[in-house]
Amino acid sequence: MVAQTRINLPRSILDRARMAIEQIHEFAHSPQWLRELRNRLTSPRQIEVFDTAAPDSSVLTSFDFHYDFKTDLLSLIEINTNASMFLLAAEIIEGEARARALTNLHDSFIHEWGEEL
Repeated sequence: MVAQTRINLPRSILDRARMAIEQIHEFAHSPQWLRELRNRLTSPRQIEVFDTAAPDSSVLTSFDFHYDFKTDLLSLIEINTNASMFLLAAEIIEGEARARALTNLHDSFIHEWGEEL
C-alpha cells in the first residue's frame, strides 16, 4: 500500500499539524481535563491506574492527518500508538536513514522502560 508517487506538501501544512499536536498535548495534560477525567472514573481500580505515575509519551505515537487540496482543510483522523507505520517506513527507507530510525526506536524503548531491556 505504498504509492510510487511522491507528493510534496507546503511547509505550512506541516506547521499546522505540529500546532494541532502541541494543542492536543497541552489539553491532554491540563489540570482541568485531568480533574474532569478523574471525576468520570467509577471504580477504585480505575482511580488507582489513573493515579499511577507513567512516562509522558508513548513509543511510536502517530497522528493521522488527511489533507484536502481543494479546500485546504487539514483534519486529524486518529491518534495511534502502534508500530505499523513505523515498520512500513523501515521497509521502504534505506541506508543511514533506516539505521537512524531503528536506533531511535531502540533508544525510545530504553528511555521508556529503563535499562531492563
